[in-house]
Amino acid sequence: MEGTEITGNKELPRVLYIVPWKSVERFEIESPPITSIMDQELTRIDRASFKRQIHYHDAIFSKAKLD
Repeated sequence: MEGTEITGNKELPRVLYIVPWKSVERFEIESPPITSIMDQELTRIDRASFKRQIHYHDAIFSKAKLD
């Protein structure tokens, strides 16, 4: 692909007018409902899986500190 070359008179001011060739369609942006962690119910944590998560966290971040 080749680029576009625009030539003009250096005496004239450098102004660029951009005119749309299609009309703009209006649309609504739907945002997800705002929820808070405070609205969630507390649930029990499995001890074994929690200890495993702590082990993984320590393994990842202790390695990052050494680098």
